[in-house]
Amino acid sequence: MSKIPVLLFIALFCSCMTPEKMQKRALEKHQDFIRKYSESFHLKEEIFAPEALYTVVLLQQKHYSDIFTDRVHEELEKATEKDKIREIQKSYFSQIQEIELVQRQIYEFLMKVSSEKDFLFVEGRSYPHRYRDIFLKEFTANTLKKVNGNLNYKSSNIGSLSEPYFFMGATIPIHKKRRMHVVGAENLALLNLTLSLYNNPKLSASDLTKLAAECHEAREDVMLENLTKNFDDLPHLMNSIRFLICGSKHDFKNNVEEWNKKNPDRKMNLIVFTPEKLL
Repeated sequence: MSKIPVLLFIALFCSCMTPEKMQKRALEKHQDFIRKYSESFHLKEEIFAPEALYTVVLLQQKHYSDIFTDRVHEELEKATEKDKIREIQKSYFSQIQEIELVQRQIYEFLMKVSSEKDFLFVEGRSYPHRYRDIFLKEFTANTLKKVNGNLNYKSSNIGSLSEPYFFMGATIPIHKKRRMHVVGAENLALLNLTLSLYNNPKLSASDLTKLAAECHEAREDVMLENLTKNFDDLPHLMNSIRFLICGSKHDFKNNVEEWNKKNPDRKMNLIVFTPEKLL
């Protein structure tokens, strides 16, 4: 089939999808998702609107952080006693192992419930950029160097890491298997502003907490807006179910409620998946 007939078919298909038909299709997909997976996984249906066009499946995560790794390295450099160094290393390795388990459970969930037609939106990456193999190669090498540097500080081998290195994020092996379309969810300016707060020594603890909360709310609003956008090159693939992976401290319920009030013609449902390790 040539390119023109394919594009014509897509255009006709999209034009036939009235708002009512889209709502009906979204409702069926939402109910089917709950029916299929609620017994196997910890799913919480936080918001349900029968006329919604989208269902956001929020995957709660505990994730790796360069900021945390750098701070651990600073602690190791300040420590003078061998026992203290090992204590810091053991605590750090325990954290990495916990992240590893959470991300593995996220990976297993996504491999079970998703297909190549689904979109996975990721915190910490700017919208609408997708993973590039060269970026992942560099990210993996740099992260392993940092983490192993802490675990083997002054030649004391506390623990070893093995592939596929889930602690770096379930999104990486998902991308490598081409299981889903992995897309950044963030506004880069808001993300960088949030990150800058944690490196600002002039902020008091209370000011940091307040400003970070305001930034998180703004980031969450933008993520939801980005979730509703269709890609011009993939309109025939866009599913009404959109997956979003975000830290477990993020609460999107109030954001979705506000979105539905402001956008009655583009309402969302919200389902939250929590890995067993985080229960």
